[in-house]
Amino acid sequence: MNISLLTNELVLGAVVLLIAILFLIQMLVIAGLKKKIANIPQVQASTLFENQLESFEKTLSLFSKNQQILTGSVARLDTASRDIKKTALIRYNPFRDSGVGGLQSFSSAMADTNGNGIIITNLFSREMTRISAKEIKSWQPVDQELSPEEKQVLEQIKNS
Repeated sequence: MNISLLTNELVLGAVVLLIAILFLIQMLVIAGLKKKIANIPQVQASTLFENQLESFEKTLSLFSKNQQILTGSVARLDTASRDIKKTALIRYNPFRDSGVGGLQSFSSAMADTNGNGIIITNLFSREMTRISAKEIKSWQPVDQELSPEEKQVLEQIKNS
């Protein structure tokens, strides 16, 4: 074998080994610097800020979705409220025979022009308050009897 060829191969191998060692040293230095940078308070604060910003973005996205849902609900309620064409309210004392109370109870009726709607009644006393809602279709109650006051308020909107 030729000595100059062997020497060239040894020199080349030594250079490659030296490059590999320098590369490993550089990798270790970079890893150490990354750890030191991560421990700098400003970098930690920046990371915390980024995490909070991401959390706020998620919350904002949820609010946006909820706003869309609420907007749709309001639009449906607006459309439904336009269908209510007739309303009436009467106030009365359901306990007038016993000598207590005042005109603090009421019955209220709301319906469209076809007589479909609702009657809401509130009976008030010192001990309790009772609220009921009764559906009406074609000017008739659905599934429940009407009190005299509820019949009166229904007649008011029917004849208005």
